Amino acid sequence: MSNSRITYNQFLCLFFVNRIVMVLTFLPIFNAPPKNQDVWLSVVFMYPFSILSSLPLIYLCNMFPNHTFTNILNIVFGKLGSIIAIFYLWFFFHITAIQIGQFVEFMATAVMPETSILFLIIAMLIVSSYAVYKGLETLARFSQITTFTTIFSLAIIMVISIKFVDLSALKPVFEKNISQPIIGGIYLCSLSSEIITIGMINPYIVNYHPPEEVEALVRSLAAS
Repeated sequence: MSNSRITYNQFLCLFFVNRIVMVLTFLPIFNAPPKNQDVWLSVVFMYPFSILSSLPLIYLCNMFPNHTFTNILNIVFGKLGSIIAIFYLWFFFHITAIQIGQFVEFMATAVMPETSILFLIIAMLIVSSYAVYKGLETLARFSQITTFTTIFSLAIIMVISIKFVDLSALKPVFEKNISQPIIGGIYLCSLSSEIITIGMINPYIVNYHPPEEVEALVRSLAAS
């Protein structure tokens, strides 16, 4: 892991894949307020809340570009930072257990209903452990391929389904009040656990320089 390096584009692909899997399988939007035709507005409000919630973390990552979030906590809070870091790491175990449960539930009900849930859990843990063993860079490269495939597939599905779209189903807008979609946006934002992973991946993200820029930099250093 310490030798792994990924670009910003690879990080975005990794972030996208991690998020889209849960969106397409668990469909958290169905549980978001106001649970009517205004639920699409909850998705709209989710984005500004997600940006606001990530700004403090991004600010700290920019201040300490070569440190993980747990190291930053130790630097900023001292001994108290170690306690906060324990809760931060525990959250990863907690959210991982929840996501495994959700994904296995989806597989056991919609894809392979006759397969043992225990087998699905063990198989998923083996595959996940192997992916972690191969390192962050391998995951990022795989996410680039998966991102292209996913976007291309979704685009085809949307084009095929566009003739069945009935925009009148979205009316009336704000049937109850605007506060319900806002609450729904906060709810969906709280499920976006991918945001906090930025703190752990931060030191492994590097700027990508095209070969011509690298060559020019080498020449300038050689000339000096």
